Amino acid sequence: MPEKSGFDPLMLPESNATLLPEPFRAEIQKRWYRRLGDHMKLTNFGVNLTRIAPGGKSAPRHAHSRQDEFVYVLEGKVELETNAGVEALHAGRCAGFPAGTGNAHRFVNRSAADVILLVVGDRTAGDEVSYPDIDLHGHPGAGGRYAFTHKDGRLTDPNGPDRPMILREWRGRASLANAEAYPAHFRRNVLPEIARLPGFAGAELGKRQIGDTIEFLVLTRWRDFGAIEGFAGREIDKAVVEPVAIAALIDFDARVQHYEVIEEA
Repeated sequence: MPEKSGFDPLMLPESNATLLPEPFRAEIQKRWYRRLGDHMKLTNFGVNLTRIAPGGKSAPRHAHSRQDEFVYVLEGKVELETNAGVEALHAGRCAGFPAGTGNAHRFVNRSAADVILLVVGDRTAGDEVSYPDIDLHGHPGAGGRYAFTHKDGRLTDPNGPDRPMILREWRGRASLANAEAYPAHFRRNVLPEIARLPGFAGAELGKRQIGDTIEFLVLTRWRDFGAIEGFAGREIDKAVVEPVAIAALIDFDARVQHYEVIEEA
């Protein structure tokens, strides 16, 4: 039976995780988003419900080389900064940014109340992001994520925010007769979804036989706890187990373990 398509967007976890390196990451910690498009498993474009707290900003002013963006103001008053200057927008107003125009933009909340934006952007491959006001350039990276360099091509600090910092461990168990169901779900559904999340740095799926059961070990790597919150919600120690996974397993850990990476080779 097909799943119902409607849902309450406010039930999705809110995150302020970002792939931007420091010091630029700290400047946008008052911007929060819910990934509506990922929840609906949309692949051609993304849809975010973005909240900017008072004093916050959406991002450093930026422009995309290949990806269009559309933003609709749902609530509040916000200032849009573009190459043309500053525009005051309120609920009911919208703005669009065609790819390749170089019109660098950002939204800044200088009011005393939250601003809510509906943000839509396509996912054309090969997109690059230019930042005219700061020493940063975004390039296509692994898994559809961006990799960042300085404008002269130098890498950002490899031991800083781009380094995987947190390991997340979870285990589930299946019968021998149903040993292939969870790996198939992991490959088909789990990996494509988490690969699109900011701060995700990799995953491994292992297995071992214990008596008449198969135990699966899932290790995911994340840049920081903020990135994990973007995946798991505010209660980051609670396991995220989809109905398909529950059906494939005989039991599983309800909680996960997190480990800080202290050495890599």
